Amino acid sequence: MAAPCCPEDANPPVKAPEGEKGAYEKWGQYRVYVTGKQEGRNALFVAHDVFGSESGTTKLICDELSEKLNVIVVCPDFFGEDAASSPMARIQDPSLSFLQWLGVGLLAFFNLGPFAFSIRRRSWNKLQKEMDDVLMPELLKLSPKKIGLLGFCWGGWFATHASENKGKGYEFCCAASCHPSVSRVANLCGEDIKQIYEDVKIPQLLFSASNDQADTKPGGMAQDIYSKKDFGDSCVYEEFGTVKHGWVNRAKDTGDDKAESRRALDSVTEFLRQHIQ
Repeated sequence: MAAPCCPEDANPPVKAPEGEKGAYEKWGQYRVYVTGKQEGRNALFVAHDVFGSESGTTKLICDELSEKLNVIVVCPDFFGEDAASSPMARIQDPSLSFLQWLGVGLLAFFNLGPFAFSIRRRSWNKLQKEMDDVLMPELLKLSPKKIGLLGFCWGGWFATHASENKGKGYEFCCAASCHPSVSRVANLCGEDIKQIYEDVKIPQLLFSASNDQADTKPGGMAQDIYSKKDFGDSCVYEEFGTVKHGWVNRAKDTGDDKAESRRALDSVTEFLRQHIQ
């Protein structure tokens, strides 16, 4: 049973491993994972997948990118502290007995509607206002000269919208999205998908899995639109054909996931390095 913005055969939720180097801070109503905090460093703003900042290796990826790029990395928890423990996430827990799994499965089934509603109520207009009023003022206190974006799944939709650069007093310089759910979330929110891509103003990296939607894959709608823009030659597209949606921060222990997650992250690092440093 997949989350509303994920394909049916997406990689399941994965619990966050231990070993993170950053810490959570309170920025207004948001709980924000911050790593590499140092005034004057450039910054990377990370938008997590639909299971929150505790999903899989999200925090460890933040730590790695902070060290490799010498930047501050911030990852606000947009879905609340309990996103990773929701029925949609818990149904994949292998330690559940059959009766526990059945009970959690029923909760997950009846949670599909509220889960989709929770995505819809986080409209871009609302998020843009909270970025302007709460999150970015806190980040700007650290005086970064350049700020990049990275998104996973739901966060790919977020990063694409944020690439419009309509914020107050700040701009992003680039955006990387892994297994982005742009069109799925846009459909849930009743948005014009083509217009979202038309409004983008900065270089993009789009890494899609075999079961992701066509618009973000090489030759899809996003590339068709971006290729006509002045930043078109700086964009990067690839379909990772042997893995499923979620493979970067929710890699399985089987198949090509670990190797392809590593390859994707190395490429993301180099793309961000070109634009943030």
